[in-house]
Amino acid sequence: MSAIAKDPPRIDVELIREAFDRTPVGLVVIGPDGVVRLVNRALAEMMGRPRQAIEGQPFQAFVPQSDVALEEKRLGAIRAGGDPSPSFDARMVRSDGSELAVRASSSVVRDAAGQVRFIVSTVVDLTEQREKDRALRQMNGFLSAIVENAPVAIYATDAEGVINFWNPAAERTFGFSAEEAVGRRAPFIPEAKRAEAQGLRNRVLAGEVLHGLELERRRADGSPINIHGAAAPLRDESDRVTGMLVACVDVSEARRATAELETHLHFTRALLDAIPNPVYFKDTRRATSRSSSAPRRPPTRRWCPTRRVSRARCSSTR
Repeated sequence: MSAIAKDPPRIDVELIREAFDRTPVGLVVIGPDGVVRLVNRALAEMMGRPRQAIEGQPFQAFVPQSDVALEEKRLGAIRAGGDPSPSFDARMVRSDGSELAVRASSSVVRDAAGQVRFIVSTVVDLTEQREKDRALRQMNGFLSAIVENAPVAIYATDAEGVINFWNPAAERTFGFSAEEAVGRRAPFIPEAKRAEAQGLRNRVLAGEVLHGLELERRRADGSPINIHGAAAPLRDESDRVTGMLVACVDVSEARRATAELETHLHFTRALLDAIPNPVYFKDTRRATSRSSSAPRRPPTRRWCPTRRVSRARCSSTR
């Protein structure tokens, strides 16, 4: 019994054309002569032109004049047997004359002799992405300007504690230049404080944000410095902690001023206590307060010169 031959499956050309037309990215088919043979709906809308105004036209009509030589060179390399670039950025011209930034990927269909039959390219509009990139660059520039000009010392480290950012205020605070600080572990941490610093870094790398840190550090000239600071983890796009950011201010002068004030207050109190007679002060409301530890002395009675002076008046003279 002979096997019944089956007809090979037929390709539904209309189905292929429908899928080509409904693809959400731009598609274009170009012949070896550079003439556009076919475009889909997405590419026509991207260029702001009806499909009939694109098909049958040389591709040079839809690129800026300054880019024509480059695009012809790419086409010539493909005709000579080369492979197209996997992906490249290009520019196209819309119907209103405005330029469209795109990213294209191409593949080549050749005949049995290796000659180019046509080139199929996918085209993605980069306008929105370029706007986002531009806004991101502006924001990064704005933030960089803030950090670079901030009066607060700001530095960043990787997960190993190696400094990779050091702003001018950090240089003024610690006395180390960016060249001296970046690329090495914090040189301003005294040996006796290494374990403390390691513990704080471990907490930040675990995801904790630290506030109100009162730390003792050392300047480049070896002099001690007291800083008040905060630290927070730095994360990558996968939300993985990759380092930490530290901001701090020098409070050494404030600490010294506070200590000197306390010394003066203790001296003043000791001086007042050494005075044998009580010392009184009046505030702005004329209220009297006693400010020494000398014993109170009994009030002195005053003699009224005549009985005709009223008792109230005698009392007022005391």
